[in-house]
Amino acid sequence: MNVRHYTHFGTAYGGEAYASTLTAVRPPRPRALDFCIGDDRRSLIGKAGVGTEQHQFTEQVLELALSIRFTD
Repeated sequence: MNVRHYTHFGTAYGGEAYASTLTAVRPPRPRALDFCIGDDRRSLIGKAGVGTEQHQFTEQVLELALSIRFTD
């Protein structure tokens, strides 16, 4: 498995994101994104299939996740 850690994920809230590609399968290899954003009171955890290693939508899904705002 090939994994990329996005270290600057989430400026409004704390966040972690990892994109992984399964390397033990034949192409096209699936790519997945796991993420968690939140603060000290709430969090959102998600996983999304973001395409394959040739046709991926990782950046677009990260932008969508970063557009989420928590309200009281």
